[in-house]
Amino acid sequence: MPPDCRGLKPAAAAAQVDKVTDEQNPLRAQGARPIRAAVGNLLTKLAVYPLAFAASVVVDRTLGAHERGLYAFLLLVGNFILPLLTFGFGGAVIFYLSAGKRTTSDVGFTSLLVGLGQGTLTGLLAYALWRAGWLGATGRETRWGELWPMLSIAPLQGLQLMAGRILFGESRFGVSNWLSIARAILNPMLLLILVVAVKLGLAGAVWATVILNVVLTVAYLAVLMPSGLRLRYDHSFFVEGMRYGLKMWIGDIATRANLRLDQLLLGIFASASALGNYSVAVRMSEVLWMGADSVSPVLFNRMAAAKDDQARIEMAGRVHRIGLVMMIVIAIAAGIGGWWMIPIIFGSQFAEAALIFELLLPGTVALFTAKVLTKYFAAVGRPELSGRLGLWSSMAGAALYFSLIPVGATTGAAIASSASYVLMSVIAIVLYRRVIAPHEARLFAPEKADIHWLRKLIAK
Repeated sequence: MPPDCRGLKPAAAAAQVDKVTDEQNPLRAQGARPIRAAVGNLLTKLAVYPLAFAASVVVDRTLGAHERGLYAFLLLVGNFILPLLTFGFGGAVIFYLSAGKRTTSDVGFTSLLVGLGQGTLTGLLAYALWRAGWLGATGRETRWGELWPMLSIAPLQGLQLMAGRILFGESRFGVSNWLSIARAILNPMLLLILVVAVKLGLAGAVWATVILNVVLTVAYLAVLMPSGLRLRYDHSFFVEGMRYGLKMWIGDIATRANLRLDQLLLGIFASASALGNYSVAVRMSEVLWMGADSVSPVLFNRMAAAKDDQARIEMAGRVHRIGLVMMIVIAIAAGIGGWWMIPIIFGSQFAEAALIFELLLPGTVALFTAKVLTKYFAAVGRPELSGRLGLWSSMAGAALYFSLIPVGATTGAAIASSASYVLMSVIAIVLYRRVIAPHEARLFAPEKADIHWLRKLIAK
């Protein structure tokens, strides 16, 4: 496990990163290639996004706010409940593979088996909650005919989740990003066919999701099979992975609650139409995370493989400084354009989404800080810090959600969401400064050397 960062020798971090040889760090030899793959595939995502966005607009307008809300509620099975039941095991898979402690051929089958089991547990839990009537107003409006197909694919979603973690752990970012691009293209195409062309409405959206997940499961397995998966359950890895994962599980739960608890509570306390407006605004705001989510696995693997923690600190600081500036610029442009574009694009029934989107933007930008710093915590073998971070921020966030959503519905949810994201990043900064002391954090003031560093990495 990487050592704690206290007491390490001070060094010129940029030079230290370059001093790490291929023999000292096996990931270093591949380091430039994954970075180029991440940047290249980010550009590809940006290129295909307009097509996918246009398709989603047509689908949303066809479904209307009410059915869009029901569909968003059904998606919470895979987007909210499943990540809560992974027990942090996915993070352990990434850590052990990226650090070279395990190989995919040895533990890949075990990881996929765990994902399959976690997905099955997710489906059973969601069914029990629905059957007991504990899913609130929108849950009562959800019909069994639309619910059971979504429950049936939960095991496949669990398998895909672990397969993605294996790819991240292997630093196969190019493959992972192409699968994400395939999802981004295939999903709206299926929705257009079944919702708009065949006119199946909500049922069409549900079956589009089913088909998408079947196809993606086959694709993930096809990608992983050449890795030489041995069909053998490794109980020792399961135990080790659960021990590591449980340290960060509370943080995972809390982070996921911060990301999706607002939609779940809206579904319980408000109408499906309100959730429909809110889900559209959330989806648009989360586009700003596309860049951060594309490079964060690369950042984690490079930091985990680095031998000197000063280099990790320098890397985290530079990525944060550069990324935050980009996020702020994009958010300002999105805020100006979104205010008047959302009602025009989505129609009058989604007019409320414009205000929600504006209220979500400050938190969307602020969460970038937590995304970067939690990668550092995990890379130095301190996942419990992410757990504390998520726990404290989610407790505050839950209090805000339960206080504001019953009173302000979508507006209350958006304010609570932004506030919880800001608080999460503030706590992350406090923890980070304590961990790296006596080194300086240097997270906010951009430096000329940052641009040179970025160009050098991309050009390699």
